[in-house]
Amino acid sequence: MILTETTASTVALIVNELVQNSLKYAFKDRKQGQIRLKIEKGASYSWITVQDDGCGFDNKKISRANSGLGLRLISSLVQSSLKGELFIETGKRWNQYKIFFSMPRLDNLK
Repeated sequence: MILTETTASTVALIVNELVQNSLKYAFKDRKQGQIRLKIEKGASYSWITVQDDGCGFDNKKISRANSGLGLRLISSLVQSSLKGELFIETGKRWNQYKIFFSMPRLDNLK
């Protein structure tokens, strides 16, 4: 996957924030857990998934008004910088954050 410098920096910041959130919140009362990072590239779009096997959280608390600063920052970066969408899913023992964004055509970059 070839990304522009700006897109790569934004993706790195978002992934870093999601991993930090998992480390900080997902593994309460546990000494270990798993965090998975999956990157998928399509012809025009890419997906990045960060998933942990930690404690889930209440979906009703994910709304923009109730989410923490970290999730608001992530959502803002995905929408404004990547022109993408953030999907959040959770269960009793897992959380998944999936970022969907379009890839710029490299032949248009100079």
